Amino acid sequence: GLESHSDWFLDFGNALFEASGASIWAIDRPGCGESVSRLKKGDLLGFEDLHLDIQAFISQVVPKNSQRYFLGLCWGIRPILFTLIKDPKCAHGVIMAAPGLFLKSQYSAYSKLKILGSILLCQNKRFQSPIPDETYFTSNHKYQNFIKNDR
Repeated sequence: GLESHSDWFLDFGNALFEASGASIWAIDRPGCGESVSRLKKGDLLGFEDLHLDIQAFISQVVPKNSQRYFLGLCWGIRPILFTLIKDPKCAHGVIMAAPGLFLKSQYSAYSKLKILGSILLCQNKRFQSPIPDETYFTSNHKYQNFIKNDR
């Protein structure tokens, strides 16, 4: 996801494994979660780079000729759909859980101009996500605390 990483979904992955016996893998985008990357946390490459990461993961980790299904959570569905468009045979199916296809939170017009200016001037400027706080994701206090302390 845009703000999340695979550690957020350990309980879900374990429950899915226990229910199905299937092998479960989670890919963190570069710069997030457990990924080892040259990028700083929060930096994001283009979809083509994310697609290549997914393809590399499949070829290096996932057993050949195994059935594979992608589970895209929130923003994470975007690179999965991009990968499926580029290589429709790389998976047997896709599961979209709370797909983040459209942004609910938006940058202000002023912030959008600053971002555009940064792109045009090729500056390596960081911008805070427009997501307000941990209550955006859940009303569960346990998980709000987890998200709040995951910086």
